[in-house]
Amino acid sequence: MCLPLLNSATTATQAASLVTNPFDLVKVRQQLQPDRTTTNWATTMRTMFKTEGPLSLYKGLSASMLREMTYSGLRMGAYDSCKAAVLVALPWAEEGSFATKLTAGMTSGMLGAAVANPADLLKVRMQSKGAIGTLRWHVEDIVGTGGVAGLYRAIAPTVLRAGILTASQLGTYDHAKHTRRRQGSNDVGCYWAVPKHSPLRGHGIAERRPVGLLSGSHHIVSQNCIGKSKMGAGQSQLLEEMEKNSNFSAPEIQRLKKRFMKLDKDGSGSIDKDEFLQIPQIANNPLASRMIAIFDEDGGGTVDFQEFVAGLSAFSSRGEREEKLKFAFKVYDMDRDGYISNGELFLVLKMMVGNNLKASRPNRSPRTTIMEADRKGVGKLDFEDFKAMVANTDIAKQMTLEGENCIV
Repeated sequence: MCLPLLNSATTATQAASLVTNPFDLVKVRQQLQPDRTTTNWATTMRTMFKTEGPLSLYKGLSASMLREMTYSGLRMGAYDSCKAAVLVALPWAEEGSFATKLTAGMTSGMLGAAVANPADLLKVRMQSKGAIGTLRWHVEDIVGTGGVAGLYRAIAPTVLRAGILTASQLGTYDHAKHTRRRQGSNDVGCYWAVPKHSPLRGHGIAERRPVGLLSGSHHIVSQNCIGKSKMGAGQSQLLEEMEKNSNFSAPEIQRLKKRFMKLDKDGSGSIDKDEFLQIPQIANNPLASRMIAIFDEDGGGTVDFQEFVAGLSAFSSRGEREEKLKFAFKVYDMDRDGYISNGELFLVLKMMVGNNLKASRPNRSPRTTIMEADRKGVGKLDFEDFKAMVANTDIAKQMTLEGENCIV
């Protein structure tokens, strides 16, 4: 699980609870009132303000923040990791598909609800009319009368509701945003559909030569067969910036632009998976989905021209060995948390050899590979472990553009 995303989601949702707590409190009060005195939320809030004081609007705030920290923090912060887990666990899952996003949303929502059920219960108790006592007092009261199991009362419907809710929110939002981007839009409207979750990405040693089938990727483009085109004067600053941040010269970037435009069949300004697979040398590469995922730096589901140039830059003959190794590492670091786990390694190996993984490597499991290369003993590989493991290979040569091969 990516801790920075989890921390960001937790902080954001706790801050939001400071604003939403009064409205949440009013909802609980109206749901619990036996005589349905009023169904008007403004009247309920005004009555509380007059009879219980202004601070009454923040009753149960500690439980509310605890709940947001666990439930909302996990369901949003863990969504990216759940997508990677779904790809590993379910054979039918495809990176970027709507079904995968819905499944990941349901998984992260159910996980968050299961962990947060005690906080949810405490929040309702502390926001009830006439409730007294601190958060600790309510915990002790629940455990004292019903045991620890009392904290998990009604967990089944809570988990089911959260799964459906999160799948419909995050999964739909994620897919809608990426669909709009594929249509060429990247304005603020792309992020307004539902409450935004953390920025999402999806990325992922196989044997002793971890770039195995990556070698085919050096055919994407050759510096002496890229083609020629002109960019508008208004793009001169962008061209200068791309030249500065890549291993290509300005003329090479201009020629790359022409090749990019040929791949962009629908003229959307970006290349989606289907268009990316039109590259002959990529179409039959089992790691094609990983290639487009790595090129797609913003996680939008498509590759724009800047991402296209940045991705190809690693394969330039001017590229440093370190840059090439970092690209190779990303193939296996599917959730971009800076580590290669057993699951990620297994998934990429499966992409390479299909369902014959065990038959092709009877004496070496992904776990064995991880254990042999893991110098820190943490059960996963960071970039330094990976770099040490491939130190005596010709990986840099395999990932260098050369020859007459080109994409069109």
